[in-house]
Amino acid sequence: MRMSSNLLACQKDSYITEGTSKVISCTKGETAYHVVLADSVLYPEGGGQPWDYGVVAGMKVEKVVKG
Repeated sequence: MRMSSNLLACQKDSYITEGTSKVISCTKGETAYHVVLADSVLYPEGGGQPWDYGVVAGMKVEKVVKG
């Protein structure tokens, strides 16, 4: 899952655990769906910090990157 935009909900409030977001795109890969969201409460990987794990629409999130 990638997110677009500058500041994410998880960067505005590190304690946030739920939220809603617009789906920018969703494509099916070989083993998973690749979803781009406008915003996210899940922190993306970067700067040596691992990404958060969670659930989006009832599906387990395998990896979060900022796009």
